[in-house]
Amino acid sequence: MNKKLSIFTKLFVVSFFITLLFSCSFLENLYDDNSTEQDNDIAYLTLYDTSIARDIFPSEDDLDKTKLTNLTLKGKWQNGAEQTLIEEQTTWTAFIDKFPFAVQTGMWDFTLTAKLNGVIFIGEITKKEISKAGSTTPLEFTLETETETCGGLSLTINVQNYSTAIPSGTTLTINTTLTNSSNEIKYNESKTYSGSSVTFESTIESKQLETGVYDLEISITVDGISQPITKHSGENVYIYAGIITTSLLNLYVSPVYDIAYEYHDGELVTTGTTVPAKFSRKATVANLPELKKTGYNFLGWFTDDTDGTEVTEVSMSTINTSATTTTYYARFQTISY
Repeated sequence: MNKKLSIFTKLFVVSFFITLLFSCSFLENLYDDNSTEQDNDIAYLTLYDTSIARDIFPSEDDLDKTKLTNLTLKGKWQNGAEQTLIEEQTTWTAFIDKFPFAVQTGMWDFTLTAKLNGVIFIGEITKKEISKAGSTTPLEFTLETETETCGGLSLTINVQNYSTAIPSGTTLTINTTLTNSSNEIKYNESKTYSGSSVTFESTIESKQLETGVYDLEISITVDGISQPITKHSGENVYIYAGIITTSLLNLYVSPVYDIAYEYHDGELVTTGTTVPAKFSRKATVANLPELKKTGYNFLGWFTDDTDGTEVTEVSMSTINTSATTTTYYARFQTISY
């Protein structure tokens, strides 16, 4: 996912494509209806859609064109004065409703301004020749902020197996860390999980993030005990000037494992309350007890009833994570007289 940052210096491209037939009503504000010769020099602009010029992890919701507000299109024809073609349209829908649009053929300079999350973005096109009367000409703007040097982050984390993996009455804490290419921590925050999701926010106004590529690290603890997560950290987050990057991560934590204890010959071991019948990462490590059996020496606990590895504790390092139940086997040796 690593990409050269240089390709993300532009925020996003708003493409203007020419379609549809033009209604004469669009000419009334700019041109003299009585001039037949001038009407023969009219070309048309129609706004069709937007395209995204950059990637963002993991979604592009923050670049949704419908979030653009206060859109204004200005133009300067050849050596004439700049004029406002479309003025202060508060929504994207209101803006595109102004198209198709008509302009005089010739050389034009265009400026598009808009707001995204209250930040002003500007795009300019200079010396655009609109040469053929009656034709349509596409305009492509690259919008960027001139006032902001930092961006923000809105990261929502959803633990999808929370109800099954985390016992009730326990506290799940999630920590997120953003580290830049120089291995400097630029954002670090911990929050208690609410049971549905938890959101980490670094807004442009208060918690500014320098533009660049960040490494996202996530850690989860339950009652202070570290939890493994199946979709892990190490993802790249791209921060851009004037943009609040929005991301949603669905994570899973390790489930609860059942624990069984048996003798070498298959007989169940009575262990009392010294070792757990279930274990999860929220549990503390439990030492396996030394057992006594008349006429036998206790050899220890093993992962198999005939050979296997000797173990001394119940922990995630000795749990069989590929099975729902982990069995520990107590071995004894007959005492010889």
